[in-house]
Amino acid sequence: MKHKIYWEQRMKDLEKSEDKIVAELKRIYKRAFNDLDALLADIYVEMAGDGGISTDNLYKANRYSALQAKISELAYKLGQTEEKILANWLKELYKEEFKEFAEFMGDSTFNNVSEGMVEAAVKTNWSGEHFSRRVWDNKSKLVSALDRVVIDGIALGVSRQKMNKMILKQFDVAHYCADRIVRTESNFIYNRAHFDNYKQAGILKYEFLAEVDSRTSAKCKKQDRQVYYLAEAQVGLNYPPLHPNCRSTVIPVIER
Repeated sequence: MKHKIYWEQRMKDLEKSEDKIVAELKRIYKRAFNDLDALLADIYVEMAGDGGISTDNLYKANRYSALQAKISELAYKLGQTEEKILANWLKELYKEEFKEFAEFMGDSTFNNVSEGMVEAAVKTNWSGEHFSRRVWDNKSKLVSALDRVVIDGIALGVSRQKMNKMILKQFDVAHYCADRIVRTESNFIYNRAHFDNYKQAGILKYEFLAEVDSRTSAKCKKQDRQVYYLAEAQVGLNYPPLHPNCRSTVIPVIER
């Protein structure tokens, strides 16, 4: 029982770490929104001086070109920053789990992780698409969504206040996607470290441990407390993550 409680607490610690990364990204997205909103405020003032809010006035004096350039610039900076933050954090998470496993086993020799192992884990294309690709796909979607919102909004003559809310909504959607990537990829790296730990330690079996509450998926509930040979582990089937935002983990079956 103590064994199970230890790993449940470790998952709670992981969730707190995820929350910090998500909050950091939220601040970055907020700054990007503020930068774009400031440019839109200037454009609205300029359009008012030209007779009002209209598509024709948006295209005057290179306003639309400047807006497109700003949107692309912000999305590119967001993608770069998000990818760097996530990659660095996942590397540290992987190494931290080796340290934790060594402490759990009471044997420092289990804290044996090379940079090659770290890089291999982070670069694993486990879901059919590497996380960096999803980061950039989401930025591409953000650019398209912002461009569409601005064009449609100006064509309809929406107020400055309403445009502000429409733009903010798109940034919120993009941040939600970033949140999902953080939590899903961290779960993979966390459990990948366990897999590599067990393999090095000669542990042959693992027990699937779901965090059972009102948010637990049917897939994870079905797998909870099931025992498998490590050689049978398949991410997405009987080894976490089983789905986006998965909170499940595995614990070693140590046979004396």
